[in-house]
Amino acid sequence: MEQEKCIVHDIGDPSVGIQPQTWVLDCPFHMDEEKENIEFFRSKIYELYSEFSESRVYVSFSFESDMDY
Repeated sequence: MEQEKCIVHDIGDPSVGIQPQTWVLDCPFHMDEEKENIEFFRSKIYELYSEFSESRVYVSFSFESDMDY
């Protein structure tokens, strides 16, 4: 089974020289987790990265396009 990925996107602000960035993290779970667990993980990752990116981030997962949310 392939390791799931969490993708953190910082949209930046090119008008002031802050370029967009993306980080890819290995998830500590697989796509068959409960939705609540996935959303909890997403919110915690958002909290962590938004502190350093002035809340210009969003978090997605490699398996989301295949899931029916």
